[in-house]
Amino acid sequence: MQTKNVGKCDRLARVIVGVALALLAYYKLDGVWQLVAYVVAIIAIITAAMRFCPVYVALGGIDSTKCSCKMCGSCKIEDKKKEEK
Repeated sequence: MQTKNVGKCDRLARVIVGVALALLAYYKLDGVWQLVAYVVAIIAIITAAMRFCPVYVALGGIDSTKCSCKMCGSCKIEDKKKEEK
């Protein structure tokens, strides 16, 4: 089994982008662009669900599980733990 390399914020972004692309493809696009949008949406949602991105591995082992975006709750919790030490 693969190790997890997609963090909480990254997963949230992938789900939002995936759903947005799927809706865009369904309501607004047609032809090749519709197919491309569906494929990208499916890939985004699957990688979010699996918590694994093979592109990150190909790019040299990027690990976004250590979130530093300051947007999600996990970042704020980690910062508080660091301050307590």
